[in-house]
Amino acid sequence: SPPKFAASIWLEKLRRRQILVRWFNHPSVRGYLRITIGTPEQTRELVDASRAILREPARRLHVS
Repeated sequence: SPPKFAASIWLEKLRRRQILVRWFNHPSVRGYLRITIGTPEQTRELVDASRAILREPARRLHVS
């Protein structure tokens, strides 16, 4: 299975790719992102960005 990263890291990585998602810093939902997709093209962009993030070297997966 793919490595698991904190939702806050996914948030920053996706934002850098101009993909906006919601993250709430509340203990019960801190580990999740809210993703709303409107079009098939947006879905493809999200999937492509997610694949690219997962391929990045581990040292680049940490938000500074």
